[in-house]
Amino acid sequence: MLLGTRFKPEPPPPEVDELGELNDGSEALKVVLTYYGKWSAPPPDVDRRKFYADECLPNVDYNWIVTSLEVRGKQPEEMTKLMLCDLLHRDIMLEKRVLGERAHRRIHELEEEIRELKKVRRVALAKRLVVDITKMWAPLREIQAEEDARDRQKKQTEVVENIAKREHAYEAWRQQVKEAAEATSPERTARGNSIVIESGGITARGAGHKIAQGYAAIKQIAGGAQHFAAVHQSGALYTWGLGSGGRLGLDITENGDPRADATRPTVVQALASTPVLTTACGYAHMACVTTSRDLYVWGSAASGKLGLGLAAKEEECYASLPVHLPLRPKNRPLLRTVSCGAAHTAATTTVLTQREK
Repeated sequence: MLLGTRFKPEPPPPEVDELGELNDGSEALKVVLTYYGKWSAPPPDVDRRKFYADECLPNVDYNWIVTSLEVRGKQPEEMTKLMLCDLLHRDIMLEKRVLGERAHRRIHELEEEIRELKKVRRVALAKRLVVDITKMWAPLREIQAEEDARDRQKKQTEVVENIAKREHAYEAWRQQVKEAAEATSPERTARGNSIVIESGGITARGAGHKIAQGYAAIKQIAGGAQHFAAVHQSGALYTWGLGSGGRLGLDITENGDPRADATRPTVVQALASTPVLTTACGYAHMACVTTSRDLYVWGSAASGKLGLGLAAKEEECYASLPVHLPLRPKNRPLLRTVSCGAAHTAATTTVLTQREK
């Protein structure tokens, strides 16, 4: 399938918040660190967020942030310090926007008093100050609840729209396939008696649509490391992909090199007179079972994966054409399946009954 040159879009510009700062999370940490008086300017050419998180944030007590959120009506549970900072940053920005800087500083002062009162165990007075902050935050909680509801609705709407877009794209694709398949004069491929199977696509930039004759034109496909095999309904075996080590099993007359790559499905001519039942691909070898229940192997022979014994001492020894592997004891079991691993091959048989013998 010809898809043409892939378009690589430019990366989107970095997000910028309402203050004109890069929205990489560092500004939120800066606001929280400044709130507790623990912010310091990062060195030049240093990641700001990493500097704030690794160098400045450890100076802020975890319980300070928990207290700041609790007086604002939050109940943080099982959250990291960075997660707490994100929540507190949102509250601080809302305070400044709705109540103003003066009220924000007042809440900050009350928080410091609460921490000092807790140190000297004056819990009752600390609770009264918490009530004062809670009253100041009552309208802000309503605003946050409305914002959270809008955000949830927006996310839900986006999910529904994305699902609708995918369904629309799928239906359009199905319609395009249907129109191509119902064309009055489609170009059809051969039934398995051709050397090469032509393939085509239906994309805008792809080749014309081609239809294999018969719905079950290809009944099995197998894949290896960088090569593939397909069994046609007629019993013809096609291979394509990387040809090193003779793993494709193609006739040496094809391009004059048994290790040549095949860019299109090409019939294995050595098995042209022997219909194939099933096939399997390993890392650098293949195997197949024919309708006569014979096993054929080809490709890399390293580690004895072809079952041909020690053919040579060299690791690069290979069989460029399918080799018949006799696996027919006296009771003549029928081969059923074959499977290839990275460096081994296995086959299963069915033992004949007395009547079948």
